[in-house]
Amino acid sequence: MIVGVRFSPSGRVHFYDDSGIRAEFADRVMVETERGDKEASIVIGSGQVAHSDLDEPLPRVLNLIESAPEIP
Repeated sequence: MIVGVRFSPSGRVHFYDDSGIRAEFADRVMVETERGDKEASIVIGSGQVAHSDLDEPLPRVLNLIESAPEIP
């Protein structure tokens, strides 16, 4: 499936292969880029983009970033 991610809140949406990782809207993920791995936020969830809309092979989502536990 395909997901859309942003590297900054007002940045451009980039499309990635979700690699089978169950990430949802607003989850933080690590993705591969031409300049190395970067952290990004999911802004378009799996199943909301048709494969036929995109031509080229997509880079991959590497893993879901777990949020730090809240300290009371």
